[in-house]
Amino acid sequence: GSAYHRRAVPLEVSMNAQQYTEDEVAFSYYAEPSVSALRFDRGPTSGGTSVAVQGSSFRGGSVYRCRFGMDEVNATYSAEDDELQCVSPSSTAAGNVAVEVSLNGQQFTTSEVGFEYYAEVIVSHLMTNVPPWRGPA
Repeated sequence: GSAYHRRAVPLEVSMNAQQYTEDEVAFSYYAEPSVSALRFDRGPTSGGTSVAVQGSSFRGGSVYRCRFGMDEVNATYSAEDDELQCVSPSSTAAGNVAVEVSLNGQQFTTSEVGFEYYAEVIVSHLMTNVPPWRGPA
């Protein structure tokens, strides 16, 4: 079922299906995670937006990562909220990118939940159409 958490089992290998190693190397497996939504799904191209990634089967990971498009960042798992926390990296262009997560730093989800980068507005000057105040006549 999809409700199981990370589990470690001993792993042995064989070259001939008869003699096996006897090292009992721990192999961990867990349910396939998926991303369903983002809390704070847009941010500036300069990065730095704190994003809560919501989904399923996040518990039990060993190396949590978020990927925004092609850019990877570290993530932390919040057991209390059952979600991942990550900070958006900077982007060279405004637009939408998919956010995916990894529990082992290698395989990522393929949920394609979007994050929108927007260009920051820079105010260079202000103009008013109110005439300047003139002192008492």
